Order: sequence, then structure tokens, then C-alpha cells
Amino acid sequence: MLNQPMPGMTDTLEFVKNLWGGMNIPGAMPGMGSMHMPGAALSVEDLDKKIADLKAVESWLNLNLGMLRGSIQALEIQRGTLATLKAMGDSMAQAMSQTGAASDAAMAP
Repeated sequence: MLNQPMPGMTDTLEFVKNLWGGMNIPGAMPGMGSMHMPGAALSVEDLDKKIADLKAVESWLNLNLGMLRGSIQALEIQRGTLATLKAMGDSMAQAMSQTGAASDAAMAP
């Protein structure tokens, strides 16, 4: 189940990969697109497109960060619930064994 990608995530990841691959960002990380030479002339339209593309990627990353935080919180709540249920079960088992031992002692002649 963990090996299966989430539905729709493959398309989104392809979108971001293609977006980064087509960008020419000075100082970009390797694999994110070709590099511009210092002093290369860029038009205002090119810069506007790159800014818009980067804002789209930023929005996508923020969305995924929110989903990741939600998943972490849900798992932490689930863990806390399981720990509480286990502690309650252990406590109840201990109380039942003490009650059983006390009734056995009271019935002994």
C-alpha cells in the first residue's frame, strides 16, 4: 500500500518536474533547468513568466506541506489514542486480577 502513489500525485509531480525542467533560473539547483550566464539579458515578459511559474510551484509546495502536516497530526492523534487504550486495558486487567485474587482469598476456608 505504501508503494502505491496517491491518485493525482503522479500528474502533479510530472507537472512540477516539467515546470522546473523548462526554467532557466540563475543559481538554480542542478537538474532544475539550464543556467543563465551572468549578464544575460532577460525581457520583462520572461521574468514575469518565471515569477508566475515559481509562484505556482510555491502554491503547490504549500498545499503539499499542509497535507503533510495534517497527515502527521492524524498519526500523532492515532498513536495517542492507541497508547491511551492500551493503558486503560492494562489498568483494567490489573484491577480484575486484584479483584479475582481478593475474592479467592475471601472464599478460602
